[in-house]
Amino acid sequence: SKAVTLMPRTLEAFQLRGFAEETIAAGEKIASFSVFSPSRMLFHTDYRKVSSEFRYLLNISQAETEGILHRAIERQGVVVEWQTRLVALTQ
Repeated sequence: SKAVTLMPRTLEAFQLRGFAEETIAAGEKIASFSVFSPSRMLFHTDYRKVSSEFRYLLNISQAETEGILHRAIERQGVVVEWQTRLVALTQ
């Protein structure tokens, strides 16, 4: 995947789990941005107006985000099993 941006709500979820600071330190904050066509501005978005502690998008690669998530679950004693498929689940 080519994911490169985390939304404020995602950062809120990361904060609840204790790894927002590490994530923010690894990324670049984007408070607002505009999209232009060759002749005019198509739209402008300003995240400073969002009702969140995190009033910005965070530009961070998916690989970096996955690394942070992996380290966070390792700290909880969880072992990641790569190349593993869930074939059934009973509740």
